[in-house]
Amino acid sequence: LAKSADFNKKFTLNIFHIIFLYIEETIMKKRTKFTIFLFIVGLICLGALGLYSSQLTKINEKQDNIYKEWTTLSEYYRRRSDITPQLMNLLHSVRDSQIKKECDELNNLWKVAKADCESYKKHYLNEDTFAGHKAAQDAFEEQLNKVFSAANNYSVIKNSPEYSKLEKEFRTLAENIKDKREDFNKRVQIYNDTIAAFPEMITAKINGNTPLFFY
Repeated sequence: LAKSADFNKKFTLNIFHIIFLYIEETIMKKRTKFTIFLFIVGLICLGALGLYSSQLTKINEKQDNIYKEWTTLSEYYRRRSDITPQLMNLLHSVRDSQIKKECDELNNLWKVAKADCESYKKHYLNEDTFAGHKAAQDAFEEQLNKVFSAANNYSVIKNSPEYSKLEKEFRTLAENIKDKREDFNKRVQIYNDTIAAFPEMITAKINGNTPLFFY
């Protein structure tokens, strides 16, 4: 009887041991599966983060290219603004009502364009200020052409070495401005196309990048 009780006790302990091993193995399997799951999730997160970082770098490079073009363009505008007083001082010596009228109007537009040049950096990022900047510079350039047209009617002015030098620099600046505006628009097109394409469009939305404006 004692042997039978001892056998039952051992048998019961063995059953409990088997059950314990089964439970332990099950838990370990589940833990291993959970670990694998976490590892896979981690890899996906790292991959997504790496993709986001590379796409953000790409977008920032495109935007930096736009800023470089804009900076060069603004330097041309600033130089044009800086030499305008020389032209007006030269023409004020001419006693002609038409030239005086055109120069007075140019002076008014020059003040606006000059102030506009001093705050150029943020213009291309804001639609309203960008439109205002473009309007101010275009109006100034149009009036500048009127001044040259009126001044060229007078041989005394036209044959002046100082006037010829200024006119040549203004014409060169006008060509440079035209070319740089085209370069700027090309960069803007590339940037806008980039943030509209997949997967860059996802990165652009997360980072708050929006399309920029053509000049």
